[in-house]
Amino acid sequence: MPGFDPSGRRAIVTGGARGLGLELSRRLVAEGAKVCISDIDSDAGQEAVAELGKKFANKKDSIHFVKCDVSSKDEWRSLWDEAESLLGGKIDILCNNAGVPPRVGYDNYKLAFYGQRCGIFFSKAGIDVSLNVMTIGATNGVRIALDRMSRSKGGNGGRIITTASCAGIVVRTRLYNCKPRIKCTTTF
Repeated sequence: MPGFDPSGRRAIVTGGARGLGLELSRRLVAEGAKVCISDIDSDAGQEAVAELGKKFANKKDSIHFVKCDVSSKDEWRSLWDEAESLLGGKIDILCNNAGVPPRVGYDNYKLAFYGQRCGIFFSKAGIDVSLNVMTIGATNGVRIALDRMSRSKGGNGGRIITTASCAGIVVRTRLYNCKPRIKCTTTF
């Protein structure tokens, strides 16, 4: 990571069980950081830890998983406390990466995410979940990170990296692959 050396630092990566979060975790471990992967999907989180443990066998003790629903302030506090305990010190890096598409609620998230995109439309429940995770959850992450990492409050300082969809800055009339009768001009 140009301009920043993560070696010897401790990181939390939300949404770290797959996709970009897993790649962020992989890079951080490769460059010497201790990483706590967090995700709402415990099975995928444990698989991610096992995968990284195989790849970085000499760093197995530097990779952990803690389940967290980022839309819950209480779960954020528990995540932070457990991560500091597992990683052996104060957190230096937060990769605020958790996200879900606004197609369906979490129960159907895997279905929507893995190849079943056509025919699955936006739902109120899906939009609520999406907003709770990507807006409330990201805000909760920044708030707790500022509180816990701030030097004025006993932290070490550090980095907060919040991932955003390019759809937040690209204006298009059809952002999602929906049938012609559905038009979406806004993304969350």
